[in-house]
Amino acid sequence: MGAYDDAGFIFGLSLFLFGFFGLINKLFYIRRIVRGEGIVLEIYSTSSGEESGLSANVEFEHEGNMILFETTIPSDAYIVGSAIAVMYDPKKPDNAAYGSVKQLFSLELGLFFGGLMVCFFMFDSGVEIWKRYVDYLGPLFSR
Repeated sequence: MGAYDDAGFIFGLSLFLFGFFGLINKLFYIRRIVRGEGIVLEIYSTSSGEESGLSANVEFEHEGNMILFETTIPSDAYIVGSAIAVMYDPKKPDNAAYGSVKQLFSLELGLFFGGLMVCFFMFDSGVEIWKRYVDYLGPLFSR
């Protein structure tokens, strides 16, 4: 077991933990969000560097107030005036998002399973790290 194996295991464990706590955070967020329907007011092309896409200004109603937000949309999926799925936190309706709940989990699931796979392949290194940790701290707990 070398230093690269140790670093790989610690890296995988950190990815796993970021993904795990991100998933927990998203689950609490999903309990708060409200799903609704908005109207596409304007569609325009955006570009950043070599990538280009479509963005839209979307308006929806929350407690009698009309809320306007900007979001990216799939190419040619909507036209001006069409209905669009909206998700938002009732406490912060200005932070609304387009899409479904499934789309919220992509980053966290990637970190979770990616970290799990790295830890799996570096498991022997993780066991060695644990043994060194116990050997190093063992005399402190034997008193």
